[in-house]
Amino acid sequence: MKLYADGSYGPKTKRGYWAVADSEGKEVASGIEENSSSNRGELLAAIAALSTPDVEVVYVDSKYVASIFSGEYKKLTHNLDLTKKLVDFRGKAKVEWVPREHNTLADAIVRKLRKGDK
Repeated sequence: MKLYADGSYGPKTKRGYWAVADSEGKEVASGIEENSSSNRGELLAAIAALSTPDVEVVYVDSKYVASIFSGEYKKLTHNLDLTKKLVDFRGKAKVEWVPREHNTLADAIVRKLRKGDK
C-alpha cells in the first residue's frame, strides 16, 4: 500500500496538524498536537503512515522527515521523541520525498483540519 503523509502548523493556536491519505485521497489517519511545530506535524504524519499495516511506501514533502528516515540527517537535536520512533520503522517500509505539488491528497486533509488557524 502507498500512503501520503503531511503536516502543518497553525501559528494562531501553536498546534501541529497532520494527516495520512491513501492513493485515492481517503483519510487513513489525522490528528492535532498542542504546542507543536510544523516539523512535529510532519513527523507525526510519517509515523502514523508507517504504523499502518501493509504499508510499503510513504510519500512525504518534508525533506526533514525523509532525510532523518534515510539516515542522511545526522544532527538530531530537536523532536528526539519522534525522530526515535521514526527511525524504528527503517526496514519496514520506504519513505520517499516528493515535491509539495505531488502530496496534495494528504495536504487537502491537513488544510481542512487547519481551517481558521492561519
